[in-house]
Parts: sequence; C-alpha cells; structure tokens
Amino acid sequence: MISTSTYRIQLHDKFNFHQLESILEYLHELGISTIYASPITRAIKGSSHGYDVTDPQQISPEIGTEEDLQRIAAILVKHNMTWIQDLVPNHMAFENSNPWIRDLLEKGKASEYYDFFDIETDASIELLDGKLMVPFLGNTLTECLQKKEIQLAFTGEGFVIRYFQKEYPVAIPSYRWICTARSGAPPSLLTTLDDLEQKPCRHGESRSDCGQRARSRPNRQRTRGHPPRGRDGTGIQTRLRPRFLDWLPIQPAQLAGAEGLASAR
Repeated sequence: MISTSTYRIQLHDKFNFHQLESILEYLHELGISTIYASPITRAIKGSSHGYDVTDPQQISPEIGTEEDLQRIAAILVKHNMTWIQDLVPNHMAFENSNPWIRDLLEKGKASEYYDFFDIETDASIELLDGKLMVPFLGNTLTECLQKKEIQLAFTGEGFVIRYFQKEYPVAIPSYRWICTARSGAPPSLLTTLDDLEQKPCRHGESRSDCGQRARSRPNRQRTRGHPPRGRDGTGIQTRLRPRFLDWLPIQPAQLAGAEGLASAR
C-alpha cells in the first residue's frame, strides 16, 4: 500500500496509546492513511520525545502496553491504514535506569553489554589508567567531597555514588575496598565479597576464562546479534543485607578520603 497522507504522533505520558486510539476514527475521516509514531520504547521517566532510551526492548509503561498497541493495530487494519515506527536503539540515555549502562559500570569488561558501546579505556592515557571515565562532576573531586556533594550509599541495587539527583553504580571490584575500610571485617562478609567478585563472569564461564576475555578486549570487536540479557542478579542486596548492613561504612567521611575514593577501582 502506498501512503497518501501521513500524520505524525508524538507519544508520551500525557498523550499515550489510549489518547491515540480515541482519535483514530477522526484521523481516518480526515483521510490519513499512515500513522508515523515517535519512539515508544522505555525512556527516561517523563520523557516528552522518547529519544532518551533506557531499554529498547520494552514499550514504555508511560505510553502503554503491547495489548494497547494490538488494539490500535486492529483499528488500523480495519480502516486499511498503516503504521511507521521511529526506532532509535542507538539513542541510549546515560541514566541509572538504563540496565545496560548500570551493568557495564558494575562489571566493566565482564559485562554482557560491554561490546554494545564504543568505550575508550586506553591504559596509556593517564586519566583513564584502564578505567572507564564518567565525567559528571561540576568541580574537582576534592572540592566535591569537601562540599559533601558526593555521597556513597547502599541501596537495594547495591552501592551507588550519589551526585545531587544522579546515581551511579559502584564497580563490584570496589566493594572489597569499601567494606574493609574498617578493620575486623567478619569472615562471612569476606566470603560474600569473594562470591560477588566471581559473579561478573558470564554464565557458565570460568574465572580464568573471564579474566582472559577481559584482557583480550583491546580491539573491542563488536558481538553482532548478541542476545540481550537482563542483569544476571548478582544478589548484592540480598547477600549484603541484612546481615552486614550495620557493618558497612556508607558515608564518604568514614572511608579513606578524596585520595582513596579517587584511586579506587
């Protein structure tokens, strides 16, 4: 079918699938043959445009459900109308609500999603030193710590660095440094940390294979068609809570200060 008249719809929390469904008959009467829809996948909460994607595999709950879309499709078929969908999986928002970004920041090169992103961690660059730089501070690290703008917290998702309204997950290898900042850590806590540090390896992969894969990533070869998988559930919140919650030092003042926080991996 050749489109004769296209009508673009901007979908968001204030104009969702239900509102669109209510005007389809009207658009048909106007002679519209094709609906051109803005991105409908999960985006930052309250997004008015949908281009700040956090999960390209799910319909945004602020816009509607798959069942809603199926009802719309039935109406379009009834009126011999078509649908063009704007897809932007490459427009990924750098947000804590983005599970791929969070997994990457937690696990580094062991993350299932490492190859999904163009990452520069050249160890020869002094500022990087093999680590992933996330430039979000408004001042130097020392100044931000002195002003108490940076907060270390333990949430249901594990340790996070809070900077005003933003949250960034702490890399799992840093957990031991945080949890042992005080002397006398319970042996069971150390055992739990050992287990957490094993978890970044992919399912069914030995620790040695995991390390070898991480060391052989400089070419950053893309894994075409790699099946996206959700976070594998390191169980941080259940492994460290509630047995060790009282033990954990969760304020920056209790840690090693700006120098220690800056050098932690």
